[in-house]
Amino acid sequence: EPTKVEEDAVVWMLASVVLCISAVGWAVDSGGMPLSIAFLSLGLLFIRPCLFALGRLADTVENRAASAALSFASGVLESLWNNKLIERIRLHRQMSCEGDDDGLVRSRLGDRGLTNASSSGIDGWNFGSDTSASGRGLEAAFRGMGETGGSSEPTALTSDHMDALRQFESDHPEWFSRSFSSVRASPETPLPLAPVRRCSVCRKPGHDRRTCPNREAREAEKPKQRLKLLAKDLPGHTRPNVRVKSSRRPLFLQ
Repeated sequence: EPTKVEEDAVVWMLASVVLCISAVGWAVDSGGMPLSIAFLSLGLLFIRPCLFALGRLADTVENRAASAALSFASGVLESLWNNKLIERIRLHRQMSCEGDDDGLVRSRLGDRGLTNASSSGIDGWNFGSDTSASGRGLEAAFRGMGETGGSSEPTALTSDHMDALRQFESDHPEWFSRSFSSVRASPETPLPLAPVRRCSVCRKPGHDRRTCPNREAREAEKPKQRLKLLAKDLPGHTRPNVRVKSSRRPLFLQ
């Protein structure tokens, strides 16, 4: 039989689920983010104490359907406690593009007034309130690249485009470092090279010991391998679980 503490935990759990579901619906439909966060915070206050009791109650319930429902509710509450759903809602609200009929998401460029308002290609970039010389130069460079429209063939970057990008980076270092930190790479930075495998006989790359063209070196290595095998059978170099036969005869046979 469930105890009073477990019954109270289930009541608080149901109240938390109702609050969280209403907050999620409010956040997705209406866009009232502060109020939805308040509701979520109020619901999350009672989630952590309920998880343990809810799991125990799901194990004690005889009805399989009720036990499965309680286990599912426990998983939902645990995911809410880990802020996964809250983080998704926040990112959805941050990246959603208002007035975008195609359902495109807005990248971090929207934080600086640079929004992608069309899916036709790079000519849809709008540089917003950036009226600096670098912003106008970058806009002209990108619009020059977007003359092909939505064609599938990429347009090559010219020296004018790169100059505009460098000027824009110098004027907006904080934005450029956040937006292109994963794709920036200096052309002088060498790529990491794979380790070169060398032959153990002649120490030359391109082949191993078995396919070494230096036959004399291979023949010279065979006695060494033979000595290593013989050394394993000598006293003090025995292999594990191998008994060395003694040359001494038993006393009763002498």
